[in-house]
Amino acid sequence: MKVYFTLIAILFSLFEPLKAQILVMETGEVSINHTVTSVVLTNTFIDPVVIALPASYNGAHEATVRLENVTGTGFDLYLEEPIDKDGPHTLETVHYIVVEKGRYTFDDGTMLEAGTVSSSDLGFQTVTLLQTYGAVPAIFTQVQTNNSATNFLKTRQRSSTVSDFDVKLEREESLNAIVPSGSEDIGYFAISKGGGILDGIIIEANSFTLDETIATRVFTESFSPGNHMVASIATTFGGDPANLRWTAFTATEVDLFIDEDISNDGEVDHIFETVDYFVIDGGEMGVFLPVLLPIELLSFEATLNKDNSVDLEWVTASERNNAFFSVERSRDGITWSQVLTVDGAGNSSETICYNNIDKKPYPGVSYYRLKQVDFDGNYSYSDIRSVVLDLAKLIAAYPIPSKSHITLLINTDHNSNSRITIYNMSGSIIDTFELNIEAGLKEYVLNLSDLSAGVYWLAVDFGNDKPLERIKIQIQ
Repeated sequence: MKVYFTLIAILFSLFEPLKAQILVMETGEVSINHTVTSVVLTNTFIDPVVIALPASYNGAHEATVRLENVTGTGFDLYLEEPIDKDGPHTLETVHYIVVEKGRYTFDDGTMLEAGTVSSSDLGFQTVTLLQTYGAVPAIFTQVQTNNSATNFLKTRQRSSTVSDFDVKLEREESLNAIVPSGSEDIGYFAISKGGGILDGIIIEANSFTLDETIATRVFTESFSPGNHMVASIATTFGGDPANLRWTAFTATEVDLFIDEDISNDGEVDHIFETVDYFVIDGGEMGVFLPVLLPIELLSFEATLNKDNSVDLEWVTASERNNAFFSVERSRDGITWSQVLTVDGAGNSSETICYNNIDKKPYPGVSYYRLKQVDFDGNYSYSDIRSVVLDLAKLIAAYPIPSKSHITLLINTDHNSNSRITIYNMSGSIIDTFELNIEAGLKEYVLNLSDLSAGVYWLAVDFGNDKPLERIKIQIQ
């Protein structure tokens, strides 16, 4: 029996019509043995992660569930025994969950995500979760590929936190020091612990401790018959390789135990480990509506141009419910004003580059930040960027008219040797001279007593590709 769940995401832009749904989750169960069984999914995924474990306990030989050929429409799986066993295995029942790679947050605060990492050895690596959880989530891992043809390859976990966990590849005990010959993909699924109704579907995610003795876990939620469960050993307190197996599973409880590898010896005792489990109601179809992050912002940059304008560029990897962007500017990084707005893409899973220009930045430092606004009015901000406008400016000249001396008020943030040019009203150069200008707002007195009475243009050339600053003066 299958049950599947879909995320309705209306994808549109200024030029595109309504697009298709994006799948979140599909669950089911399958009977498998040592021969390859293919599972055809009800929906088409883009980048799925499959968790199909643990297996039931109909056959006494230890067995692990191997996945291969995971695609957007299905996957293959089979049971694998350690090399010291005969290979063939009786039929076992396996429940599975397929999750579209990504991160999701629901209205009630439940968070879930799925992703993959690669591994080519038997050492632990730390996986950073795509989001930070309010408490340590339930995490499930499984090898997704069969690239190295390594027998009895599974995963072990440890050190789960609200933001990361450790995972490694693990072989059977007799071969656990021999590194696989190739790289394999490890898939993971994480979800907030707790129980209740998630968009109309009953779920439960939690953890408990377990050793080699069969123990019953009674569910806190009331599930319908046909519910599904996945589980993982979440710790590595015991050094011997081990698997989970279940002996009974109903709508109210599950019986589980740790099946320790005996390929190297006959000892089966195992220290208590933490086991994460996830149960979801079956026998119905539902729609999940998680509140995805409004945008995945890859970059936001502010760059000063030679003409003293500022290029404002930002790139998004995806957008959800995104109405528009607003670029805000500040002199001090505290008080902000809107510079410009740009329409968002609404919903998109493609990389989009945005570009605009602020033609009038503040003299000195200008701070910029990007504000993203949803259709429902919610908003968020980017990190702050800044540019320094090396602006030299003639502020005023006085007194006008003047009999011989004129004072220039100049504001600049650097010292310079500038050229002063006097033009008559016909545009002919009357005189030029150099003026040493110091940083800051300062006055400079010019002796223009050699000029005849009349009206002139006075121009200051600050250099560095800055435009001439001109002001009209009058000599009496």
